[in-house]
Formats: sequence, C-alpha cells, structure tokens
Amino acid sequence: MCTLPAYVRVPDEVPVVLSATLRGADDDPDAVLLSLSAPGARSVTWSLSRTLLADGLRRPTRLGAVTVRTRPVAHPRTVHITLRRDVAAASVALPLRDVERYLRDTAAPAAPGGPFPSPDTTPA
Repeated sequence: MCTLPAYVRVPDEVPVVLSATLRGADDDPDAVLLSLSAPGARSVTWSLSRTLLADGLRRPTRLGAVTVRTRPVAHPRTVHITLRRDVAAASVALPLRDVERYLRDTAAPAAPGGPFPSPDTTPA
C-alpha cells in the first residue's frame, strides 16, 4: 500500500488536496485500487488497470472512463489520472516518483500456483 498526497480538480472548482492510497486488489493481479479521502469524509475508490497506469507513465493512455498521462515539465513531475462518470470528470495529480515506486515495489511475480503478492506483504 502506498499513501501519498493528491491534488484533485473538478471542472469549475478550486483544486483540493486529498490523501490518495494505491493498493492491489486481492482478486485481480492487474487491478490497482485508487482511494481518495479527506479527513472526516467518506473515501472514494476507483479500480484501474496496473497496465494502464504503467503505460500512462510513458504516453497518454485511456481505457474506458480512466485516462493516465504524465506532466514531466511540471514541478514536481506528476501523473494525472482523469476519472469520468457520466458527464462528470475529476483529475487527480499524484507525484510521479511515488507512482513509479509503487509500481516497482509491487511488481514481484507470484510464486507458481500462489496468489499475486499484495503490496502489504513481503516476498519470502
């Protein structure tokens, strides 16, 4: 699990700083759960493809309602994940180095016949 600051922008609204958590899904090795939360508020969780997230670090990528792209010239370098639902959209900005670290640290292959390791466990 990786918790980091996120800047969320909804069209026509002021950007908000939230806490973002990236973690693996127990039942799907390619799923990454992105939970956004603020103190005293209910968190919102989106599921996106680990492959989509990794590909979005190299070039703008979209799958269904989720778009991932980087802003390499921004300071600090950021990953922008746009989440769409119906006509609404929100853009989440995460530190690029933290997303890269999360993907690297959770990329350990599963033991043959075993479950995909979650980010909360260490390989034996």
